[in-house]
Amino acid sequence: MLLTGVLLVAAGLIGGLVLSTTLPNGPRSASSQDEKNDRLEVPRNLTTVPASKTPLVSSPFVEVAKRVIPAVVSVESRHSMSHPSMEGPQEDLFKQLFPDSTDDGRIEVPSAGSGFIIDAAGFLLTNDHVVTGSETQTVHLSDGRNYEAWLVGTDPGTDIAVLKLDLAPGDAPLPVAPLGDSDEMQVGDWAMAVGNPLGELEGTVTVGIISAKGRRDLIIAGGGPAFQDYIQTDASINFGNSGGPLVNSRGEVIGINSAINPNGQGIGFAIPVNMARKVAAELIKSGTIHRGYLGILPQAITSDIRQAWELKDQRGVLVGSVENGTPADQGGLEVGDIILSFNGQPVDDVPTFRSLVAEAGVGVGVPIHLIRDGKAENLRVVLAERPNTPDPPIRHSHHTESGPFGATLSNISDKLKNDFELQVDKGVVVTEVRGNSPARRGGLRVRDVVLEINRTKITDAREASEMVAAAQEKEKPLVFLVQRDATTTYLSVHFQAAAP
Repeated sequence: MLLTGVLLVAAGLIGGLVLSTTLPNGPRSASSQDEKNDRLEVPRNLTTVPASKTPLVSSPFVEVAKRVIPAVVSVESRHSMSHPSMEGPQEDLFKQLFPDSTDDGRIEVPSAGSGFIIDAAGFLLTNDHVVTGSETQTVHLSDGRNYEAWLVGTDPGTDIAVLKLDLAPGDAPLPVAPLGDSDEMQVGDWAMAVGNPLGELEGTVTVGIISAKGRRDLIIAGGGPAFQDYIQTDASINFGNSGGPLVNSRGEVIGINSAINPNGQGIGFAIPVNMARKVAAELIKSGTIHRGYLGILPQAITSDIRQAWELKDQRGVLVGSVENGTPADQGGLEVGDIILSFNGQPVDDVPTFRSLVAEAGVGVGVPIHLIRDGKAENLRVVLAERPNTPDPPIRHSHHTESGPFGATLSNISDKLKNDFELQVDKGVVVTEVRGNSPARRGGLRVRDVVLEINRTKITDAREASEMVAAAQEKEKPLVFLVQRDATTTYLSVHFQAAAP
């Protein structure tokens, strides 16, 4: 309303300026003006609505909107949080700002998102981040009905949640959004996003196209889901649209609107409905998701790794770490293996590999085809269930002036083992990393233990320094295998000058 007001005021000012420039010099005669007014007639088009002679060219999205909007809902979530104890003026001010606060030090915090009904029994889909941490959910339908909903299950791994409306006997039938096939969609196909932007503009429809498919490894504020396969669209998606449907030109849901790029225009992302189907079915059946677990750190095959391993191409994933006691460890996988296929499916990159492992199931024996030391091998591994454990933290070093390599490598001594709490006896330890150096840009950190350089095992700091010096002189990259806490990983260090 404020924007409209500004525009109206501005229009009035501009109109006044225009009118003032067209007025004749000197005062206008009142009687002359009255005579002119007597002769004026109201134009016919201001009093008569013409009969339609030809049909309008109807937008195909009119019927799509009519079909979908009734099934799109607003999801209001509330969760409570504690607030610090206060007294006197501070407490009075706090209660004015938060009237719903309770005497036991709790305050209810509301949030809003979107969702859509997928079944007449009252099941609906939304995003996990719309309802995560909430204690109650109220669902508002476009026809004015309101329902309390209970949480059937959530999956942070894909950012999908299923709610169930608390229906009463005799309630009117629920509108249902039909689910389509996200795999059939092609870049350039029409797409329409429906939801409640800003949490209050219910039933908003925006139209665009499918801009891209298979977007993965997106860095999302607040933390991105582990399993990503996003549809990208330029149909406008805003805050509050999360959980609403992305539909095709037939009015079928092809995705769940989930993320936006706040720095760009027309860059939104939706979870494919085919992924949501599988997740929702398992959540409804068991309330949780069971995913396969192998127990390795998969890494992308970079050009440096391809050169060091003498590979023909960059397909597959590199085993950067094998956790003790996991299916990978028990099945014979080793650090440095190149996995080319998993469970009979080709492995092109890390996201594909993660999805293949997760979808293979728990307790299932799967074949793995790999390359080890230049030779092809086949293993069979029985998968466990994926644990919900965070990645180990990365320790950062301090910053000083840059040097040629930028890191100091030292032999492992009892003092260093004690100072850095090292649990290893082999390799050399990084005791210093200087800022904006090749080592720093390559990812080396203080306390890292270097186990290999270009697939050569390292046992002495002098040997390692000689290899680094030789590569630096020729400006050739080096691939380091380092152990960081309990995990190993491969890092590439380049010696070309850094971009300004």
